[in-house]
Amino acid sequence: MRNFNNNDISLFHRNKVVSFDAMRMNKLHFLFAFCVIALTCEAQYRNALPPEKLYQLIRETPYDSAKARLYLQLSSYYFHNSQYDSTLYYVNKTFALGDSAYRKEEALALLSSVRFIKNDYNGGVHAFDNIIQHYQQTKNKEQEANAWSELAATITWYYRGEHDYVEVDTMLNKSMRLYHQLGDEENEIKVLKQIADLHLNTGKLNLAERELLEVIDRYNNIGFKNLHYTYDLLAEVYKRKGNFEKGLVAALKSVDVMRSTGDSSKSITFYGRLADMYRELEKHEQSITWYKKAMAKWKMIPVVHFYVFHQARLLTDELIKVNRKEEALLFLLQLQKEKPPVDDVQKACMAQAFAHCYASLKQYSKAEFYYLDMVKRYSNVEKNNFAITEAKLDAGTFYIEQKQYTKARDYINEALAVSPDILGPTLVKDIHLKLYHVDSATGNYPSAIKHLKLYQLIKDSLFNETKSKQIEELQIQYETQQKDQNIKLLTQEKLLQQSEIKTNVTLRNLTLGVTVLLLIVMGLLFSRYRLKQRSNVALQANQKIINEKNETLQHLLTEKEWLLKEIHHRVKNNLQTVMSLLNSQSVFLKDNAAVRAIKDSQHRVNAMSLIHQKLYQTNNIGCIEMKEYIHDLVDYLKDGYQTTHHILFELDIDAIKLDVSQAVPIGLILNEAITNAIKYAFPSREGAIQVSLKLMNEQLELIIADNGIGLPVGFVESKSNSLGMSLMRGLSEDVDGTFSVENKNGTIIKIVFTPNPVNT
Repeated sequence: MRNFNNNDISLFHRNKVVSFDAMRMNKLHFLFAFCVIALTCEAQYRNALPPEKLYQLIRETPYDSAKARLYLQLSSYYFHNSQYDSTLYYVNKTFALGDSAYRKEEALALLSSVRFIKNDYNGGVHAFDNIIQHYQQTKNKEQEANAWSELAATITWYYRGEHDYVEVDTMLNKSMRLYHQLGDEENEIKVLKQIADLHLNTGKLNLAERELLEVIDRYNNIGFKNLHYTYDLLAEVYKRKGNFEKGLVAALKSVDVMRSTGDSSKSITFYGRLADMYRELEKHEQSITWYKKAMAKWKMIPVVHFYVFHQARLLTDELIKVNRKEEALLFLLQLQKEKPPVDDVQKACMAQAFAHCYASLKQYSKAEFYYLDMVKRYSNVEKNNFAITEAKLDAGTFYIEQKQYTKARDYINEALAVSPDILGPTLVKDIHLKLYHVDSATGNYPSAIKHLKLYQLIKDSLFNETKSKQIEELQIQYETQQKDQNIKLLTQEKLLQQSEIKTNVTLRNLTLGVTVLLLIVMGLLFSRYRLKQRSNVALQANQKIINEKNETLQHLLTEKEWLLKEIHHRVKNNLQTVMSLLNSQSVFLKDNAAVRAIKDSQHRVNAMSLIHQKLYQTNNIGCIEMKEYIHDLVDYLKDGYQTTHHILFELDIDAIKLDVSQAVPIGLILNEAITNAIKYAFPSREGAIQVSLKLMNEQLELIIADNGIGLPVGFVESKSNSLGMSLMRGLSEDVDGTFSVENKNGTIIKIVFTPNPVNT
């Protein structure tokens, strides 16, 4: 495998966001995208049988064309599983079957991919040439154009030495000419953008700028919308040229177009580029905002990229510049926990960020440790690249601050060794400034003057070029505005001349009419104002009266409720007194029938007393909670007749509220029915009494049932003259209900009635 070179690390300046640690691991996926997928070989893999089945079919197949198809499926299987020697073996088996081989171009694509992966440049190109020759022989210009473009991209990706660029440029121009012949303007423009990208990365910035502007113009002419990738490349060109104002405009445009198209797949790149521009223009808060947007996107991606740590370092630097040093350090520690770096390049970038943080916090020993770790890890990477140059310059700057000028000079001289076209004028300018500081501090004044002049020359060049372009743009804008204003003035003058006579005649009448109209409007407004004032006064007076009446009514209502509660309390006390009198009377009676009659009367009085007790104990004095009331009534009767040992009570009561006018009759009915059941239903055995109150179809159904001896033979409810039956029948009529008695495995008494509305 080859080592990384300059453009591997500097890819973060392009529109392709690359995982540098994954470049070695994911070569397969990249080449497969360019070669195999383009030639539909991936379909072979998806549809392929397991190897064991393919071996069996090969042994059983007598025909070369069928065997070739099976060998190609085996090759595809092993390619996808990174078994490249086996891939080559079965690809060669396919070729050995002669010209009748099945899908020759797919076999060649696999061969080319494996050759490139194995760093066999000539073998890979040769195999790709055979693919292109196949398309030339079949006169398939579209596939040939695709192949030239893909081959150029593959070589650019894997072999970035200077000796390859001329060849790559030639391939791209062949592809562009073929697309032009086919009339495929969109793909022709796409290849032109690819050429501009190539020129950008070879330092031909002016040429790349012209080509990208042409790409934008041509894309606009054909209505192509996805221009954000092109604007992003253009922003990088301006950045390397030091024209950060134009770079900012292009970067903003790339973000705007991305949002308008909804294609946010490379939003990380665009956010980072925009943050870079704000950073170069020393707009730190805006830069921090966009770096944070980019980092938020990175955290959503499971794969760890070098670019994560590069942007993290830049964000850290910006936070330090606005004196948010602790925030910067906490951010780095959290990032290291969430996405730990996995290779030397990533770890070097992370060390660089930590070094900046600790240096800003004046923890110089820690800072030096990380600077040395950064340099050590970058030593495994080739020297001629942008990121390592920045790292060397950082280390030199640190040692300048520590007044260790010999170490500082060594690091900064190594940074200066990189081609200025690769570094860009801004970084070269900073390197000369640092060398000026070193030479001045060590007394090497001739060298210091030379570096200062170079620094000033580059700085003035950047300033003059930027400002002159700004002035030129402002001049064009000014002239355009002046021209528009002149046209407007001439038009207005003509219109004034045409309307001057009419205006003089009608001006006085118009003024008079407007004055009269204003007076009328003012009069109406004043009248409305006075009317509104009178209405407000009347409304306030009425509101005051209403409020006073409401207070009086509320007071009366409170008094009424209090009086009602007091009445219910007194009624309950009076009923309790009646019960006490009846109890006292029963002591002097010798007749058992009379004593029983008094006891029954006591129970009836208690049923009513309970209701009045419930009324004064609750806030709602107009209704009774029947579930609670019936439970209390049954408990009282159980205690009164001492039935706990042989009679079981089963209650099934819905949560129902009844008006007091209905609650009293129902309570008396319950008292009579339960008392009769206790006294007569179980003369010599245990039993059960069931009480239920249910709401069914907007009617209430009250049932008192027992499993006792039942009613006497020949009992007819309508003809019964007993006090209990008469009382229950009469009370049922009081609530407008129907009363019935049934003799079925005991006695069942049922009352069905419609409940009165209750105010809760």
